[in-house]
Amino acid sequence: MNKKLLHFAVTCLLLTAVAPANAAKLLGIDFGPMEPVPDTAKIVLFDTALGTSEVVADTGFTRDEPANGQYGPNGLAYDAATGVAYFAAIPNGAGSRTLHSVAIDPQPAGAVEHLGILAGTPFNATFFDGQYWYIDNGTDDLRAVSFNADGSIALDTKIGDLKGDAVGFRFGDVTVNSEGLLYGSADIKGGPDDGKVVLFTVDLTDPDPASTYTELSVSPTSLNPKMQIAFGGDGTLFGHASGGGSTSILYYVSIVSGQVGARAEVLTDIDGGPFTDVASFNPLCDCPPRACAECDGQVNHLRLANNGPTAFIEVRQHDGTIVFSGSVENGAAFSFEGTGDNNKLGPKVIVAVGDEETEIHTSCSVPIGPGLIVGNFEVLAGTSANNGNLCPIGQSCPN
Repeated sequence: MNKKLLHFAVTCLLLTAVAPANAAKLLGIDFGPMEPVPDTAKIVLFDTALGTSEVVADTGFTRDEPANGQYGPNGLAYDAATGVAYFAAIPNGAGSRTLHSVAIDPQPAGAVEHLGILAGTPFNATFFDGQYWYIDNGTDDLRAVSFNADGSIALDTKIGDLKGDAVGFRFGDVTVNSEGLLYGSADIKGGPDDGKVVLFTVDLTDPDPASTYTELSVSPTSLNPKMQIAFGGDGTLFGHASGGGSTSILYYVSIVSGQVGARAEVLTDIDGGPFTDVASFNPLCDCPPRACAECDGQVNHLRLANNGPTAFIEVRQHDGTIVFSGSVENGAAFSFEGTGDNNKLGPKVIVAVGDEETEIHTSCSVPIGPGLIVGNFEVLAGTSANNGNLCPIGQSCPN
């Protein structure tokens, strides 16, 4: 096994041997304060479970430099196999877009390296299979950057058009899961859906990735904001409102419907400036042991998001026992567990809002897990009596 794969395997093993909360760490770029003098932008590691953050590297670029303009360093991506973060310096107008890297794991960080000139503008980026992937902002051109042995750019290749040349995207962000499925969040530019927000997927492992472009949701910005997105190491997709301020709200995003769900955590800036851009930090193991399992022995705990209006919600077991009651705001999450043996919820629960009732099967006879949407409610997390954490819909991992 080479050094790169060994680093990935060991990190993956450590990830699954610790508490699940440790799997939910994200990277971000903090522009720093602009006054009295502009500060250099920092790469920050956020722990979404604890709501804490720490600087792990200094990009060396300020937001008002000609090479960055108002956009600052952008296009953040992370290679978990090597512990190297990538980012782009993007001009405000004419000029070269340049790619840079810095080793951040283990700490302390190494020196920032200049890797070469990019063909497009990466306001979004992710790292998969040894390549830096991005969609040229304002277009629908999917591009992949490969590297020479010394780390410099070898090729910046256009892979294909996602929607057709008449339609493009304003980002937003992209991220990728362990199977090579890229997720993107952007405003649509041109065509009948101009100005709406789309969450889409592209299979990077397909011989023709552009042909696999699939839209999960297309909606007005009032319903779904354009977001920076990244996966936690446990497969949870997080979204952050692009270009946020000194305090940023992180949301859960459905990998099934593309809808923005409940608030996950508030990320507090630690450098006094706007926070933007996120990237997955932990390795996304193909099937991490003990991370999750199929439902078995009935569900005994559920965490739901209320995607409907603010309302008084009551949850009843099949036998009529009330296991939750209270007012829940739109987008907020609420949790409950059963009253049976091992806290089992029974064959189903009824989520009631006034006279409107929504049934969620908890017997394990039908698929249930994060990403399941029933009516106005989405499953964010849950456990079953015999197998612990429920896997996201569409993902099945052995114990």
